[in-house]
Amino acid sequence: IGLWRGLTPTLWMTVPATAFYFTFYQTLKSSWEARVDANSTWLVPLIAGPVARTATVVLSSPLELVRTNVQARARSLDAAADNTWAMLRNVARSGGARGLLAGVLPTLWRDVPFSALYWLLYEQSLHFYARRAQRRNDASAAPARASFATNFGAGASAGAIAAVLTHPFDVIKTRRQSQLSSAPTVRAIARTIFRVDGVAGFYHGLTPRVAKVAPACAIMISSYEFFLRRIKQTHIAAL
Repeated sequence: IGLWRGLTPTLWMTVPATAFYFTFYQTLKSSWEARVDANSTWLVPLIAGPVARTATVVLSSPLELVRTNVQARARSLDAAADNTWAMLRNVARSGGARGLLAGVLPTLWRDVPFSALYWLLYEQSLHFYARRAQRRNDASAAPARASFATNFGAGASAGAIAAVLTHPFDVIKTRRQSQLSSAPTVRAIARTIFRVDGVAGFYHGLTPRVAKVAPACAIMISSYEFFLRRIKQTHIAAL
């Protein structure tokens, strides 16, 4: 049971947040690609990803706070605090709006560069696949549409690389939200980690994070692309 602590707030947060994040990103990407030069389209995911992620983080921050506390302090929480809404009320009563948004800054420090790296790597991987398939088949043919397996592989590799590069921010974010550190600011938390554990302290938990992020990114993006194609096909067939 302990391994599944925090599942309720995770589901409440992940499902609508992911839907909003992907939809907002796709909307920004489609809009901006139509306005930029063909040679500058690679910049679009580099900007659209962080913008979409920033909005998502701010909206989902209260539930992220609850999830982190449930998982980090599972042994010390009583049955009432295990309830997602009960904990949200407790946090709101004790800290107000500022308490509900605790950890937003370090979360943005992690998620903004993660999103920029992830979407840039993912989109470039798809472009590389399309160009290679076009050269192999017929240079005059239209670029091939990526398959489910291609989306899955591109999502996993992009997620893994972005997770490794942004992991120090995840460590700081977790310390701040779980209140395991008494340091009042992000900079102070970073100093405490470096003083106690050195550079290695910023990479504690890297393996489980990559093991979680890589398949999660792969499953989400490949499923999203699959259903997006099916919806488009259904829409076109209905016309």
